[in-house]
Amino acid sequence: MTRLVFQLVDQISFFKEIKEVSGLDRDALGKMVGIGGRQYGDWARGKFLPQEEAVSALSKKFNVVVPHIVEKREEWWSGRINGRRAALVKYRKYGYFGRLTREDRSRGGVECQRRIKANPDYYRSLGLRVRNVFKSPEKSSALAEFVGIVLGDGGLTRNQLRITLNSVADRRYVEYVKNLIRDLFGYEPSVWKRKNVKAVDVVVSGVGLVELLSDFDLSVGDKVRRQVGVPAWVRNSYEYSKCCVRGLMDTDGGVFDHSYGVKGKSYHYRKVCLTNRSVPLLEFVYSFLHRIGVSPRFAGGNKVWIYGSDGVNKYFKVVGSSNYRLLKKLGV
Repeated sequence: MTRLVFQLVDQISFFKEIKEVSGLDRDALGKMVGIGGRQYGDWARGKFLPQEEAVSALSKKFNVVVPHIVEKREEWWSGRINGRRAALVKYRKYGYFGRLTREDRSRGGVECQRRIKANPDYYRSLGLRVRNVFKSPEKSSALAEFVGIVLGDGGLTRNQLRITLNSVADRRYVEYVKNLIRDLFGYEPSVWKRKNVKAVDVVVSGVGLVELLSDFDLSVGDKVRRQVGVPAWVRNSYEYSKCCVRGLMDTDGGVFDHSYGVKGKSYHYRKVCLTNRSVPLLEFVYSFLHRIGVSPRFAGGNKVWIYGSDGVNKYFKVVGSSNYRLLKKLGV
């Protein structure tokens, strides 16, 4: 892999023109060339040298002329030059050390990993594939609500978390979910707008996050096919159960106004519905709603309903909501 050296002003101008022509942000442009948005931003600011393959691909894609190339450098040129100099200094001072032992190599590997973890962005800029680092949260009400969100509109693959929300109705809620992830795991998620549909994906990539979530009994795979349920640590706590139900309802639930007529008179009442195709999740919500005295009903095989203003009002008083889509139906 080759790095390109430009005049600083030329490098900044090139990436600025790419942004203007494409209309895309740094995350989207970085994804196109296989790097992260932060690393792409470093290229655009002239902080680091860009890869030749990426520059060529962007130039062809958006018909932007590549500026004059001052020099081409092979990957790791700095390490080779400075490493050789350091080795000569060490040799003159201490003499020849001989062949490295297994313990020497092990210590070197540990030290290398320590440096990468201490400054991952720098090593990403050099082209290394560095695992994202996530904070490990304690069990809490916020984590229980997050579990409900993932069980509702989320999905886990081997190396990614994806939560899909309505780009219009859930616009405020998207920000809430982003902030919740940032607070829990110390990581800034990406948000991708889907083409031709009113949907966005809140995405966090990283094997480390998936491994971390498995510690809280969230697993990879199709939730419906596996008929997933709520983790025991959530079910066994009233407070955690309440927060998990909130997350489920805020993603898979809705508030509706029902009107009907009898003998010339019009009647109106409000109802709440949770729709999900995992029976254990429906049974969990149904059981908790009974626990708080709401008198829910099963309907249609994949729905749990709360009928009547009294039940609806009690639900929102006890459980609450973090999603403005639901709250605005109550006039909040």
